[in-house]
Amino acid sequence: MISGGYLADKRELLNQYVHGCHGYVDPDYVSNGKWSEKCDVFAFGVVLLSLISKNVVLDKAKTTNTEPFLYEWAYSEYQKKEQGLKLDVCKLSLVHRGLEEGPLFSLQDGVILTKLAMQCVDLNPLMRPTMNQGVQRMRKLCIIQNHPDLFGLENTPNASNFSISEIGKLFRTKFEVYLKMPRAMPKALFVKFTENNNSKLIEKESQYHAPIILTYDDLKKITDGFSGENYIDIHQFGKLYHGKIGCQEVTVKTLEATVGTSVIEDGDNENRLNDELVLLQHPRFISHPNIVKMIGYCYEDGRLGAVYDLESLDCLVNLIQKDGFSWGCRIDFALKLAGLIKFLQDSKPPYTSYLLRNLFPNNILVDKSYNPKLFNFGMITGGILNDRERAIYVHGWKYYIDPYTNCYECYTKVSDIYSFGMVLLNLITKKLQIGDNPYFHTSMRNLYEQVASRSRHGLKYFSLANEDFKDDPDFDIIQSRRVTRLAMQCIHEDFWERPTIGQVVNSLKKLKSSRTRGDGGQIVNHVKKLETVKLNVTGEGVGDNLW
Repeated sequence: MISGGYLADKRELLNQYVHGCHGYVDPDYVSNGKWSEKCDVFAFGVVLLSLISKNVVLDKAKTTNTEPFLYEWAYSEYQKKEQGLKLDVCKLSLVHRGLEEGPLFSLQDGVILTKLAMQCVDLNPLMRPTMNQGVQRMRKLCIIQNHPDLFGLENTPNASNFSISEIGKLFRTKFEVYLKMPRAMPKALFVKFTENNNSKLIEKESQYHAPIILTYDDLKKITDGFSGENYIDIHQFGKLYHGKIGCQEVTVKTLEATVGTSVIEDGDNENRLNDELVLLQHPRFISHPNIVKMIGYCYEDGRLGAVYDLESLDCLVNLIQKDGFSWGCRIDFALKLAGLIKFLQDSKPPYTSYLLRNLFPNNILVDKSYNPKLFNFGMITGGILNDRERAIYVHGWKYYIDPYTNCYECYTKVSDIYSFGMVLLNLITKKLQIGDNPYFHTSMRNLYEQVASRSRHGLKYFSLANEDFKDDPDFDIIQSRRVTRLAMQCIHEDFWERPTIGQVVNSLKKLKSSRTRGDGGQIVNHVKKLETVKLNVTGEGVGDNLW
């Protein structure tokens, strides 16, 4: 159950299966459902009470758990002694008489330890000391001051001589506990909550249902045997399928070592699924409209998968070239995707920003309202996952990776902005960087720079929007020029010249709010201005369908 450090921060996860040992769990956590450093202080206080009083939380011989917990017994005993001693509180101790007979015992130490233990188990977390304060008080005990050698404190490491020689790799085995617990697949896997006309939504904690464990047979039933009709596409680490649970539309993701676009080592996908469980149970992720909601997951003999409460339309890679994906929907899609990246990068201390590191069309789902849905967290780092080292042999799709990152293995916020810029170019050009068009990003950049060099004001009239949009009632020629400039800024070769994600979001918001109509004459004139601009990239012109 450890949280933080090199491991994921699990303090705010909802509906956790494991809650610690009864009698040692902070009552404040039981009430609020959130862990904090003071929860460990409380547990330490109970352990300290047990050590000095020679009592345990519950008598093992008892068949009932109605007996008061140790800290409740301590409250009662402490209050009795306090009332009995009245003004002589310097003798208030809960130390067992058998321990008082020891040669190294002093009443002063007993009083200090009793007071410290009672402060640690205070029902108000704000009244508890920090663990550092507790350690400092214990260092002042007479037994430690007089006999430091007994406690190995003569050569205690400090800031000047302490060093860590090696930190081994950390392996997490969260699932083994779950697999030993037989669970039936419930009839209703997920409860949808709607808002009544005169009432507010129930608090997100009460809305949320923790993901359940599914078998591989469950995934087969949901996807009709992984049928071709339900198949969506591959993603970086596996496949995507449409599915149904009763009448509810869902989306299924599999994680497979032999499918996808990346090298997969043993244990990689298990770790990815574990990270995803941590992220998707965090309140910030649960409440975000552009992040999938997990219903359940499968971890069975190396066969991994996840089921999402998502009525998906398709994967973005399959919609880029579709006419039904209108210009207005594409701009709105880009704005929401940029807003999602901003949400991830806006983590507050002590957390670092989340970095996706693998943003490309195969890793983005689209719902039936053309909203982006993030489902692939296979390379994400930062935030509650911390900045621990990730597998260096795993990369996003090469055409969407920041060239600077590709050379120096240094992922930063602007790396995701580069990837976003590439996706934005896909959206407005209706072109993909696959198959017969592997030099898409190079051709776009060269075309942009060539127009800029030909005329001082050339870029003012330059747009990379596909000519098919000219019949789209949502299309705006001026808007398309501005989006083109924004996309090219995002993929600027010099990373320091790229905009921040906040600037990207603001630019797209302004485009939506101040859209100006262009008439057919503007479009035709614009095409004529650019139809002479041809590039010789791999022997082919790239002006086709771009204007």
